[in-house]
Amino acid sequence: MAVRILVVDDDRAVRESLRRSLSFNGYSVDLA
Repeated sequence: MAVRILVVDDDRAVRESLRRSLSFNGYSVDLA
């Protein structure tokens, strides 16, 4: 089971960058 992480930031570029990096490393990422 993958660890789920919620990324909350008002900057879309930061959210997407974190999503890509974390997903690449096996995490399940939700954005808000």
